[in-house]
Amino acid sequence: MRKITIHNVQDFLKGNFDYYKSKIIDVPGHIKEQLQHRLALCGDCIEAGGCQGGEVPCGCSVVKKHFLKKSCDPDRFPDLMEEEDWERFKKTL
Repeated sequence: MRKITIHNVQDFLKGNFDYYKSKIIDVPGHIKEQLQHRLALCGDCIEAGGCQGGEVPCGCSVVKKHFLKKSCDPDRFPDLMEEEDWERFKKTL
């Protein structure tokens, strides 16, 4: 399990906040697509019941963790992108 740090607590709170905010305020289409793309690449995390990305898996909720702008595993998927960048990135998939 990851060491508890201010940064990890902030990430946990931000991911949870953005997840619950998305239940009230619609998420832009390009962000929804990126969240779906991240989930599609994280079958092992879903199967394990928590995030397995990064050097030390944290076990956080996979869905909520994906709402963080910064990727937990850059080898697997990039940081969340603005719409233009996402459209360019999709062409490379």
